[in-house]
Amino acid sequence: MSRRIDIMSPKSGQSENRIQTLNPNTGRSQEVVKESTPAEQETSKRSRNGNLNVVVKHSETSNPVSDASVRVTYPGSDGGLITETNTDRTGTAFIDNLTPSDEMEPPNLDYHVEVQKPGFQRESVENVEIVPEETTERLVKLTPNMETDRTQKQDSRIIPSEPRRIVTGKLRVQVREMEDSSPIEDAAVKIYKVGQGESVIREVKTNETGRTPMIELAATNMPDSNAYYRIVVTAPGYEEAIIHHVDIESNETMVENIYLSPTGERRELLRTMETVPPSARTGETDQTGQIIEDNITPLPLENPELPPETGRLRVDVTSILRSYPINGVTVRVFYSGQTGTPLREETTDEIGRTKEMELPAPNIDYSLTPSVEQPYANYDLLVEVPGFESVEIANIEILPDTLAIQNISMMPLEDAQGESAELFVIPPHTLFGDYPPKIAEAEIKPVGQSGEIVLSRVVIPEYVVVHDGPPSDTSAANYYVKYKDYIKNVASSEIYATWPEATIIANVLCIQSFCLNRVYTEWYRNKGYQFTITNSTAFDQKYIAGRNIFEPISEIVDQVFADYVSRPDIEQPLFTQFCDGRRVSCPNWLSQWGSKALGDQGYSAIDILRNYYGDDVYIETADEVSGVPSSWPGTELTIGSRGDKVRQMQRQLNVISNGYPLIPKIAQDGVYGQKTADAVKEFQKVFNLPQTGVVDFPTWYKISEIYVGVSRIAELN
Repeated sequence: MSRRIDIMSPKSGQSENRIQTLNPNTGRSQEVVKESTPAEQETSKRSRNGNLNVVVKHSETSNPVSDASVRVTYPGSDGGLITETNTDRTGTAFIDNLTPSDEMEPPNLDYHVEVQKPGFQRESVENVEIVPEETTERLVKLTPNMETDRTQKQDSRIIPSEPRRIVTGKLRVQVREMEDSSPIEDAAVKIYKVGQGESVIREVKTNETGRTPMIELAATNMPDSNAYYRIVVTAPGYEEAIIHHVDIESNETMVENIYLSPTGERRELLRTMETVPPSARTGETDQTGQIIEDNITPLPLENPELPPETGRLRVDVTSILRSYPINGVTVRVFYSGQTGTPLREETTDEIGRTKEMELPAPNIDYSLTPSVEQPYANYDLLVEVPGFESVEIANIEILPDTLAIQNISMMPLEDAQGESAELFVIPPHTLFGDYPPKIAEAEIKPVGQSGEIVLSRVVIPEYVVVHDGPPSDTSAANYYVKYKDYIKNVASSEIYATWPEATIIANVLCIQSFCLNRVYTEWYRNKGYQFTITNSTAFDQKYIAGRNIFEPISEIVDQVFADYVSRPDIEQPLFTQFCDGRRVSCPNWLSQWGSKALGDQGYSAIDILRNYYGDDVYIETADEVSGVPSSWPGTELTIGSRGDKVRQMQRQLNVISNGYPLIPKIAQDGVYGQKTADAVKEFQKVFNLPQTGVVDFPTWYKISEIYVGVSRIAELN
């Protein structure tokens, strides 16, 4: 779809029309210039135009709604309709060159915006004033029709969970053996809500510690609640156990300890095992030469020699509409599952950032060796500021001696009424929780088949579309996530930031190469799906919406985000599958715990990768990064540098300084002097980069990323 922009020609001062179109050969946007008619020139001279930015979200999930029809009308205008367009994949419709309300005929009646999409109720926004030379922003939330909800539920193959926008509590079930209190792994835990047709509303399994993930359930102690829960636990070799009439308190965490009695056959097996010498009960040996579970000794559940330590948390808050920092946001930190007086309370500064908060965390050794003890501490966050929708995050993760960074984008409210909270409940880390193992796929995907879409070269995408569930779950949401943010999220969910640097780099390269293979081969889109990748560990890798990331991982991703693993004479990125190497053995794939052990032995990142994928693999760099005005110039920019790349960087820094006033304005003369170096150093300080005053690879792309975010000029590919 083309979009016409009316601008003033810098040479003649006359108006000309530029049509932005998509070049079918390059996939990039381009401008086609044609002369304006006299009538258009006269209109441009008369009008001091304003703009309108409409953001459309799902009312229940706050996910962007693409392809929604946005109609802009004005009372008294000819036919009422001014323009009509559709939202893009970020749920945004940007309408430029609207005549200010005070210049319309009749004047000062303001515009009217109507948004609709099949399957949703129509929404209208009244009294939208267009101000000269400014952009007016409006948020519209679409509510699904009841018929759409019913259809989605009928199509879903996943047991539906309780809705998150009601008052909830949390439940964890601990399953142990009756005779010796040992944990029971893979016990099936079914939760029924009595009073709703005896239906199973959640079904989970216990991990190796005998615990289920934290389960969020609607509270039963509310005035309008007439239901309670029943828990049924089964495991092979054990008698079934049933807990009747389980109540869930609002905003509280409940732990149910359930003990299972062995069946007669199970008791006989246990007695037989007790007579077998310990040497005959060791684990299977590895025939591949790779490091797996038997090479790593787990830590005990309780070890008095491992005292607790301290981790750190920082919260960064921006507006979702313009990516500007929000000053004065109140951030409260609570122990997980608790309410009342917060453990810590901080307020964001002028760059939308809190001070670093020290919080208790487990001993670091629990994250350096497979352990039945949770290696991170969980906390809950409540983030509030007037004029914005509040945000609640349950179970953020704090590792010892590591900075956790919680990035939050807040949604502006139209008015003070109808304030609500966006809630994220973070599940356990993949190395600690219970997740299905990866289903094996071919390392190199076949391409060139009839009708198959494959990119002509490897490109770093600006966004990836993440499906929040397995591919067949049609009710699951799709998240539009910036590529680097996606990699940082997945790496923080798949490995521990306390591991050696070489191990983190190797795992990050695997995660990137895996994702880029999905992008390059259009794997899911060729199967008829409208997403890039899923967050199911059985099919892809774990992305957790709303979770925190860790500084060591973030810094490494900024350095290597354009790199991937390749083999000679293979165009596509290697499909680098991996497993934890402890509960699951995966010959010829990277073992996460095994890579940690190799890092401890001094292996480099490439040596770790070659240990698993073969000696012929190497690291390749993509030629193109999407969503930025210009690619990396190839050399660092420093004092004495000159030219268009310097001028472009100076201009971008000046635009960024409008939202981040600590960054000083500088001359856009194409000369890299001391003032430019000082501005770059301040930018690096604000965005947690090494403060060198030199524009290196990470700094160049971070400037481009923030510039695109605050200026809203990026054309999404």
